[in-house]
Amino acid sequence: MSYDVIWSPEAELSYVNILQYLNEHWSYSELEAFDNIVNEAVDRISKSPMMYQYLKEKDIHRCVLAKQVSLFYRVKKSRKWLN
Repeated sequence: MSYDVIWSPEAELSYVNILQYLNEHWSYSELEAFDNIVNEAVDRISKSPMMYQYLKEKDIHRCVLAKQVSLFYRVKKSRKWLN
């Protein structure tokens, strides 16, 4: 059973800013590749949220997408959602 992934407003804004930057400075194919990487990671996280590094001091997980970009998320087991 998969978890629902709920993006925080801050995460959504950050993602849009990254896509805008890629659109302005890189090719469309690179923007599309990045978008695919994010979507695939979110799909993996929703299916197996414990698979990525857990940062106990902040109670979050970290999924590295690229050297400069990571997804950070919390698992809410009682509600079966991630944010």
